[in-house]
Amino acid sequence: MRYALLLAVSCACTVIADFPDSRLDEVTDALCGNELDDDGDGLTDCADWTCHDQDVCCTTPSVVLEDAFEGDLCALDACDLEQRDCAPDPARWTRWGAPYPFLCEDALAFHKNYATCYPVGALSTATMHLEPGLRVEAEVSGQPELVGQLEIGLTRQDTVTDGTEACAEIAPIPTMISVLYVADGAGVRFIATLAAVPVAEVRLPDVRERTASVWIDQDHTIHFAVDDEEFAAARDMIPPGEAIEARLVVSGRGSAAHLEHVRVLEGNRCEAPAGWTPAATATPLDPAPDDAWDSFERRTPSATLDDDDQVHLRYVGCAALAGNPTCSFITIAVGDAVAPPQGAFERPEAPFVVTNEVVAEGFFAIDVAVVEDDNVMYYGLDDYEQDDIGADRLARCELLEGAVVEASIEVVLPRDVEPGAWDGRHLCCPTVIARGDERWLYYAGRADGDPAWHIGLAISTAGGAFVRQGLVLSPGQPGVDTLGVTQPWVLYDDTRELYRMWYTAISTLGRTAIGYAVSTDGRDWHKFPDNPVVSAEQVGLELDPIGSPTVIDDGGRLRMWIHGRAPGAVAKTIYELENLGGDPPAP
Repeated sequence: MRYALLLAVSCACTVIADFPDSRLDEVTDALCGNELDDDGDGLTDCADWTCHDQDVCCTTPSVVLEDAFEGDLCALDACDLEQRDCAPDPARWTRWGAPYPFLCEDALAFHKNYATCYPVGALSTATMHLEPGLRVEAEVSGQPELVGQLEIGLTRQDTVTDGTEACAEIAPIPTMISVLYVADGAGVRFIATLAAVPVAEVRLPDVRERTASVWIDQDHTIHFAVDDEEFAAARDMIPPGEAIEARLVVSGRGSAAHLEHVRVLEGNRCEAPAGWTPAATATPLDPAPDDAWDSFERRTPSATLDDDDQVHLRYVGCAALAGNPTCSFITIAVGDAVAPPQGAFERPEAPFVVTNEVVAEGFFAIDVAVVEDDNVMYYGLDDYEQDDIGADRLARCELLEGAVVEASIEVVLPRDVEPGAWDGRHLCCPTVIARGDERWLYYAGRADGDPAWHIGLAISTAGGAFVRQGLVLSPGQPGVDTLGVTQPWVLYDDTRELYRMWYTAISTLGRTAIGYAVSTDGRDWHKFPDNPVVSAEQVGLELDPIGSPTVIDDGGRLRMWIHGRAPGAVAKTIYELENLGGDPPAP
């Protein structure tokens, strides 16, 4: 008996040593990268909340600098008009030289015809570090003169010497790493340089928009590429462990080479579900002119990126009738504000859906969601037979360049009339994602006699009817959404094969905030344990209510638009937030 007892104790100790309790907590790179759900919570590896700050999961690009040289009205002018007053953003660049580089045709132009004199250019205000993870991408166009050039490089210099004379003596800005874009007969050349010394080049026979890239890998090797085709690499140029601070410098001479777009990435950041802060322009659609169609209220935003990386912000707006400071149902309409990459939104002078035109049929738009691939608008409809907020059916129509193609109303989902149905009273707030030949429609609903909103899913296959799949998210997270979940917005993350949902959470006394949940299959959702991810207090905006989130992934930067009512305001307006992720773990 004594021997048997000792053997049992020995085996127990061995089991504990081989399988420690900490193995169940996904808090190491190994456990966050083994393709297993170690803690049994239904989320694997980087989808799990506890893995967000592990190095293996910190894959969000950290954007140090990005500029598409758009936004200013004069940036659309033709370059041959020589309108040199349109300067690059002074918050991003310090420019120098005579004549100054300027914006035209949505690019930065270096129209200095004295190709043998000093180049003109711009130095970034942002700093970056020559270390693994740094990547510079520059899109160029046009052909330099035979004695001209365009250079994109990194320098340790942090100031510029301006010049008022085209051929005065000005010391050039020395570059440590750069790419030269120069003419080569009928074609062009890209030349890789280190400390201003050419080390390799590639010749290309045709002149068109091309992207030059320079990056530093984990072995401290510097790589050079054009259109993702590497043409040079240099080793042992950057001492490991030495932090070298640099700035981006762009310069040129010769009259036909343009810098279309530049982007600098510096390593990766971790996902930060609650890392939302107000954008530089917190209210992108304000102020509205007094006579505008949306002068009273702007709400329920819906954002998408088009093929030109422009942001389309569709939203519901209205004007107030004289003597009645409220949103009149006969003025409710839907508009499309458009912003170029890195640029400001241009307000739509007129809406593309005027709901007053269909009042005769007894309908009005409540909310709007747009599918990017096929440009179809989904929205709520109501026939005024019900006495509180909500729709009795969801509908859609097609869009083309902001205009309605199919003005007739196509009902895609009526309320469920089955006794006791969770969505038998009201429907609300559709959002749709494309999954192959299927359209997945997430929407909010509530039952007859139940004030709490829930979120469900309906799926259409190959253009067929939407079929209800049932509830996917319900209220109940203490202190967050005990009184309802509504206004969902869903994105699919291809990299992690993960569905992501932001939604309006309704808690005690009707207080609202933005909640966050993820799913591996789009049906079984897991709420962020530290919800809400956006509240009025967290982002420093005194809004009540706050809701209707819409989110896009803009080159690694998450951008969110919500609506809210400021203190003392009668109507809602739209606010923009951004999430740049969190700091990576210390080495």
